[in-house]
Formats: sequence, structure tokens, C-alpha cells
Amino acid sequence: MNKIIEIVNLYFRYKNIEILTDINFFVSKGEFVGIIGPNGAGKTTLLKLLVGLLSPSSGKITVFGREPQHPGMNKYLIGYVPQANEADKNFPISVREVVALGRYHEKGFFTNLNAEDFEIVETAIKKMNIESIADKQFNALSGGQKQRTLIARALAQRPKLLVLDEPTAGIDVKTQASFYEILKRLNQEGITIIMVSHDIGALTKEVSRIACLNRRLHMQGSPAEIMKSEQLKKLYGYDVLLLTHEGKEDVNES
Repeated sequence: MNKIIEIVNLYFRYKNIEILTDINFFVSKGEFVGIIGPNGAGKTTLLKLLVGLLSPSSGKITVFGREPQHPGMNKYLIGYVPQANEADKNFPISVREVVALGRYHEKGFFTNLNAEDFEIVETAIKKMNIESIADKQFNALSGGQKQRTLIARALAQRPKLLVLDEPTAGIDVKTQASFYEILKRLNQEGITIIMVSHDIGALTKEVSRIACLNRRLHMQGSPAEIMKSEQLKKLYGYDVLLLTHEGKEDVNES
């Protein structure tokens, strides 16, 4: 079993408040792992620790055999897509230019892009089915279009791991379905995916394993095992079937 993420006895505190407690977790190469949990459970914090935006208070995280903040860590191997509301809404650049930024993660920000780079950019745009909006301004896009663009930017890095934070939040059910089809295809092409989502109903149909987080890692297993567990209901405090939701965006705008 080839572990590309390994977390051992992880604690994270912020201003003396314990956000994550004694997390032990791993992700193997080729998996598609979903992380669920109620609001305030520490899910986004965990992803930021994985990509090196935060440092553990104690414990250890390794990604591709190195700590995320290690100077020898090849950051381009990890494609991180934050929540849509964390993306810069004032980008005065086109979708194609946003995607091209992903090449600098691999090559360095003081390197000129060449023909091969632009071919990689166009391939990422095609994989996310955003050719029709490639010349539009990023800040004029709908939420679903922005998420596809940001994932295309991550793909332009040619990552081995995609880390996604609520990529389907605020988009309609039909668009979610096509979005998951794209993620499934990327996973089949060899990209390992770890994804936070509130859409438990949709997530359980797509991922290979689910981890349930609420400051502690309460349980993990196959979707079938998790959905049958009474502990899941206790974790949220109410019927988990109510957690699935339909977004408000028009299908044609995502």
C-alpha cells in the first residue's frame, strides 16, 4: 500500500483553542477520499495543514514522504482548490490566464512559459470543459465556473494529488453530477483526490472511502459502512439525509 498522505497524532490549536485533536489518518495512491463533518469541525483546517498553509501544534504530517512545509517539498505535486469564497473575486484576468498560473507552481514564478506550457494549459481547460469561457474574465464567472477554472489551474501543475474544499457548494444538482463525472475521470487517470463536502448523499456515491471529522476523527470506512452507522447521526446531531442540498445556480451558468 503506497501511502501518499500520513498523519500521526496530529493536534492543532489556535489561540489556545483546540481545533483538531489526535488525528491519525492516511491516504493511499489512487484513492478518492471524502471528508465530512458538521460546520466548525476543522475540515478546512485539516486541508490547510496538508498543503502547508498551517503548521501542526504537535504530531506529524507527511505528503509524498515529506512534511508539507519542508523546503524540499515539491508543492506542484499538490493541486489545492480552496472554497470558492476564498478565491480572489477581483482577478482582472481571463480564465485562460488563471489556468496558466498553475504552470508557475511547477516551473517557478520567474520563468517564461513556452509552447509546451500553453499546450498543458489548453489540455487542463478541455478536461474541465471550460473551453467556451476561456476568454471570459474570471471575476465575471458563476460560482460553478470559478470552481472549474480553479481546478483547471490546479491540473495545469500536473499534480499527483488534488485537495478540494467544498468544490460543489452552491451549484445545482445537475451541474454537481457532471462535476463528479470529471473528478471520477481524473481519479481513473491516476490522480489521488481528497475532498471536503457537505453533500453527503452525493459524496457517498462517488468516493472510495469516507472520513468523519468533528475535531476528532470519529470513524472512517467505505461509504456503505459509514451510511449504516448510527454514530454518523450522533456526529451531526440530526438526520444526515437532511444535509444534502440543491444549489441555486442556473444549470447553464455553471
